[in-house]
Amino acid sequence: SYAWRTMLDSGATLAFGSDAPIETIEPLPGLYAAVSRCRPDGYPGPDGWYPEQKLSMHEAVHAFTMGTAVAGNQETYLGSITPGKRADFTIFARDIFHMPADELLQTEIAATIVNGEFKHRTW
Repeated sequence: SYAWRTMLDSGATLAFGSDAPIETIEPLPGLYAAVSRCRPDGYPGPDGWYPEQKLSMHEAVHAFTMGTAVAGNQETYLGSITPGKRADFTIFARDIFHMPADELLQTEIAATIVNGEFKHRTW
């Protein structure tokens, strides 16, 4: 049942994605699941499913960014905001690193940047 903590602690590289088009392409549901171990409706409760497998927000973001780049052997071009790499990232309206997990799903996406260009922004 997605033993993320066990795998990470064993030295595995976690590489997360959205499973689009089966699931939404939005990043927040995946981050929410990784840090809360709950479905979007809150099931199975405040502690989540196998709560000892929860990740920190930093670990979950790393799995969606650098972890995925490493798994795809593309860390030279993707995975971090670094000079010379493609600038593909999302800007959230709130600081996701300093909020309760149950507020993640209500957080708006303020901007999306693909290859250094705004594709969406709210300002």
